[in-house]
Amino acid sequence: SSGINAEYGGLHDNGQDLLHVETRNMCRCDTCFGRYSHQKTGIPSRGSFYPGIRITDIGKVSPDYLSLKWSDGHEGLIARSMRGEYGPEPVTSILDKYLAVSLRQNPSQHFWTCETPENCKKFDFNTVISSLENIREFFAHYMTHGIAFLKGVPKGH
Repeated sequence: SSGINAEYGGLHDNGQDLLHVETRNMCRCDTCFGRYSHQKTGIPSRGSFYPGIRITDIGKVSPDYLSLKWSDGHEGLIARSMRGEYGPEPVTSILDKYLAVSLRQNPSQHFWTCETPENCKKFDFNTVISSLENIREFFAHYMTHGIAFLKGVPKGH
């Protein structure tokens, strides 16, 4: 694409110059960048990040991302815009769903007039309290259906 080239010193992209090693550290692919944590993953254990790395190929170009291949064989994406900084796709996580439900911004809130297996789902107390994810699922069900049943609650709780 015009304005983008890999030179001896690094990558030149429409007036912005990046060293080869900088581009590799900026990779936003699923292997290098957490889709839910939005943080770098797979950080090298010692010393410099990818010393001697070089860009070997420039692939697809979009306004938000640039697809690159490096001399270590890795293929990934670097961000070309602020939107690109958050990974290769707009990712809606299950946490986004829970936040929307808790703020009563739930376009799929279920209104019901009779019992169904889904709206009368029974949750096991020990399973619910065993993880934060299970607690979130329990409360999301409650916020979606307006009711949630908890079975196996110890006496005195």
